[in-house]
Amino acid sequence: QPSSSTGKYHPTDEVGADGMIRHIKRCVLLAREACVMLEIPPVDQDVLIAGCIFHDALKMGPNDIPVGLKVYTNPKHPIFAFEHIKKYADQTEDKNLKKLLQKLAFVCLYHEGKWTIEASKTIAKIPNDYVQFLCDTLHMVDFFASRRSVYEVMQNGFMENK
Repeated sequence: QPSSSTGKYHPTDEVGADGMIRHIKRCVLLAREACVMLEIPPVDQDVLIAGCIFHDALKMGPNDIPVGLKVYTNPKHPIFAFEHIKKYADQTEDKNLKKLLQKLAFVCLYHEGKWTIEASKTIAKIPNDYVQFLCDTLHMVDFFASRRSVYEVMQNGFMENK
């Protein structure tokens, strides 16, 4: 599926088939660099990388979409991802795994940063400042990875436009 159903902000190569795969790869690359810069511990690096993979996994909704139909991004997709991951966190008895899954659920729920819809905010409040930091980091990574302007500069070269 595409990473953007409208093509409004995302690079043009993310609007068609396999666009989501390209977006995820860009997010993972930027997340790895952010982890180095921000000195994020390895276990939480894994949370952010998993967040890159899962944050938009249910972007078109939780149900299968018939092939060929144009379906737009469901604004509740962060809630769908949160609830899906939280289900696994609630089922495990492994305390460390539960903690990691809970962090992952939160970074997916709040990956839209200041554009997080009110319904998400009523589902679960961010439990502490560190989880807020992880949420903000994924939001920043996702934002920069999805900017058409960043893509165009990287493709065309900085000096060619001067």
